[in-house]
Amino acid sequence: MKQLLFLVVLICCVNQLDAQTSAIVTDRPDITESAAVVPTGWLQGEHGFSYSDDYYHTFEIASTLMRLGLNEHTELRVGFSPTLNELPERDSSDYKLVQGFDLGVKSILYAGYKVNVATIGSIGTAYYNTDNLENLQPYFSVLFAGSFELFDFWSIGINTGADWNEEENYLQYPFSVSNAFSLGDKMGYFVEVFGPDFTEDGFSLDAGLTYLISDNFQVDISGGFHFEYGTTFISTGFAYRFEL
Repeated sequence: MKQLLFLVVLICCVNQLDAQTSAIVTDRPDITESAAVVPTGWLQGEHGFSYSDDYYHTFEIASTLMRLGLNEHTELRVGFSPTLNELPERDSSDYKLVQGFDLGVKSILYAGYKVNVATIGSIGTAYYNTDNLENLQPYFSVLFAGSFELFDFWSIGINTGADWNEEENYLQYPFSVSNAFSLGDKMGYFVEVFGPDFTEDGFSLDAGLTYLISDNFQVDISGGFHFEYGTTFISTGFAYRFEL
């Protein structure tokens, strides 16, 4: 009940904001990161919940991305993704907690009329078996994000870059391509293909809907399929922003 009351109050607050910028642009629910930054002096929060019927029955219970606009070309990003994984071949109530944390910066490289290009650099950690915090796994990531407006109702986002994870001890080259379509002023949907490494086999497909409650508050729902593992996933979340 308290959580519901908090959400209602938050929606009311963001509806009262006199936004002098365009509608909120989020980096969720699709995998593809946008090529836009948060307006200067604004704080944007993006939160989600997801479930995947993979080998570990993964629950992402409160993924959070906070984005702060530093200037018209740069934003600071802090992310946190607590995740519950069910341990296989044990009691069904036996879970381990995986806590992912990352710190990054997104910078606009080019901003044109129909084309935008940005880069995101981040460092992060993940804790496995968090009772003793012994398995700390750092990672580093550089991502390039491009967006291309084909028509007023259709845009394409493309991501690629490189990730290095100490657990795997090798570079991966993630990719994603997202087609986003507007359904009027409030609603939109996307269809996306993505994968952990474009040099290897294995990719996933997802799609979802977004709805603008106001220019500063958005809700979403999405789902997809991992072809390599034959597993599905679903997600829902919300995003908001306000001027500091």
